Amino acid sequence: VYDNSPFPFNIFQEKTEVIEILVTVLMLSLLLIIPVFFLVINSIGKYKISILKCLSFAALTGFGFMLVEIILMQKFHKFIGNPSYTLIVILGGMLFFGGLGSFTSRYMPNNVKIILTILIPVMLLLKLFFLDTVFTLFASYSFNEKLILSLAIIVPISFLIGIPFPNALETVKRHTSAEFASLMFGISGFFSTLASVISILINVTYGFSVSFIVGIACYCIGLALFVMIIKTGKELN
Repeated sequence: VYDNSPFPFNIFQEKTEVIEILVTVLMLSLLLIIPVFFLVINSIGKYKISILKCLSFAALTGFGFMLVEIILMQKFHKFIGNPSYTLIVILGGMLFFGGLGSFTSRYMPNNVKIILTILIPVMLLLKLFFLDTVFTLFASYSFNEKLILSLAIIVPISFLIGIPFPNALETVKRHTSAEFASLMFGISGFFSTLASVISILINVTYGFSVSFIVGIACYCIGLALFVMIIKTGKELN
């Protein structure tokens, strides 16, 4: 048991205690995704923009966001020391400033949006390698100072993370339909639900760092698809 893998119940090679939860949530999620699956099949070939590309973007960013969010809460809990305040600062901060990024991005040119989204995996990698060092440097600070510092660290990445999904959604809506845009939202929610459980399995088996790397990888691929969606939307205008 250590900081990157603080699980004293991790005693079974087959991870029985985690697999049971994963199977239960997976079965329930599949019941919800079946009607969405039929709607996806019905949408194939109806629009000029690539359906697979749009749905893959929604799935990867939904999955990646949840992994990143969960690991950041775990890491900041170690620094702040109080799970309730950690939840308020990290989850609240990511949702609020992500919403602010979404709102602000409507006034940005497409080139600026693309540049800013490219910074997301870069900033996540910096957090992967240097966040623990920062926490060590400021370990002697007071509780309130740690809260302020944590918020300052989380604001930039939260703002950037809020940009891709709503802009991709608006682009897709313009070239498909409002119903298909809602379908993308459902796909994102489905994969976020899966990520919340799969993250437990990854964390217990390999540690928080590997889970964070998987989240970053999902964002890298998802953001490449975002750039392609934006460019396709511009060509179809």
